[in-house]
Amino acid sequence: MTKAGALPRTIAVALREDPEGNPDFLRRNIYNAKRDLRVKNLAGRTPIVALLDKLEEEGLPFRKRVDNENRITSLIFTHPQSVSFTKRFRNVFVMDCTYKTNKFEMPLLHIVGMTCCNTSFTSALCFLSRETREDYLWAMCMYSELMDYFTPLVIVTDRELALMHANAKVFPTAAKLLCRWHIEKNVVTNCKSAFRTKEEWDGFFNTMQELMKSLTEEKFEENLADLMRDYERYETVTSYVETLLPYKTYFVSAWVDRVTHLGSSVSSRAEGAHKCLKGHIGVSTGNLLTVVDHSRAFMEEQHKEIIGKIANEKVNVPPTLGAFFADIKYKVSGFALGLIEEQYILARRSLATNFTLSTCRDYLKRVFGLPCAHAITEALADDRVLTMHDIHKHWHLVLDENYIEAPTLDTTQAGGNLPMGAPGHQRFYGPPPGPPSNYFGPYGP
Repeated sequence: MTKAGALPRTIAVALREDPEGNPDFLRRNIYNAKRDLRVKNLAGRTPIVALLDKLEEEGLPFRKRVDNENRITSLIFTHPQSVSFTKRFRNVFVMDCTYKTNKFEMPLLHIVGMTCCNTSFTSALCFLSRETREDYLWAMCMYSELMDYFTPLVIVTDRELALMHANAKVFPTAAKLLCRWHIEKNVVTNCKSAFRTKEEWDGFFNTMQELMKSLTEEKFEENLADLMRDYERYETVTSYVETLLPYKTYFVSAWVDRVTHLGSSVSSRAEGAHKCLKGHIGVSTGNLLTVVDHSRAFMEEQHKEIIGKIANEKVNVPPTLGAFFADIKYKVSGFALGLIEEQYILARRSLATNFTLSTCRDYLKRVFGLPCAHAITEALADDRVLTMHDIHKHWHLVLDENYIEAPTLDTTQAGGNLPMGAPGHQRFYGPPPGPPSNYFGPYGP
């Protein structure tokens, strides 16, 4: 139970309720047993030495960075199955730091991907000593290296400028998106105090949301001009809005909806993953050895659930899917089938009644890689059925690594010239395939 990340109180309750257990079992006994187990596992080594030995013994890919006194300042690690998932589901990754996971108060960068079933998986975890450009640049370089120099197609972050800079350097062709929820949260923090009444604030916030949801560049410019005119007397507010404008392509619908982000344009996926991970870690006072051990168990549990879900969806589909879906049933995830079925119902309704479909924006095709009601209407009129070519490969129920697609839109912005210069960088887990060990690709040294 300790290996599974169970807390002492949970173990104590389980032992007390066991018919063969001791009803008077004390939680202190659990703490003592856990302490004895830690001492035994360390075998006279420091926790850090034991951690590095454990990573190598268990075959977990990792890289570390040390300072001049040979103390670890950064550590990134993953799991072989996470590497496989990352290469297979390489489309969208959410990157966000979480805190209070270890006694050293090191931020933990959590890189989260999404599967064909729309579930999340941990691609990699990275302990950082700080959150500077250099730290994030090292983390992204090592992440790329651990994944055999792959390139994500879309990266979602909050407005962490150091991380954005690192991604621009290491993954220049990836489309970059900013979490709109974090943008709205920052707007509240920086602008709400400027308004005297709730009505004034609500009016501005609704206007700001409308600006971010502008569907065309022309509509964005129109909404921006209206906002600046209507709130020109609020200098602090308009000044803050101006600080967001250089990043408009990262969070305004007119640009974001050109990207095949598969519905993951906010960081809520990472927030949910943080919560699950911390549930396995249990406490915020453990050393890195303990945190890595619980994180590995967390990732392995994820992997089993994902593989099981994919296997289940290969043999179970909704009974409502008829002949139109015959060629894609059992081959496409239930999540994607559900979205397509919604469009199919609209298409059938438009053909059978006077119901008129809204103007086609090609949104579902661009963002999710799936046919919309208009495309399905045309297929039905031509007596055609759906094929696998109509479905973005991300949604295919096949765990392979044999496809790579170009990003739909490059929304990157040029970053400044920042030398790699990662002092104390050390490599482990053997030499990766491809470039030699001192290679940093086009983003360094």
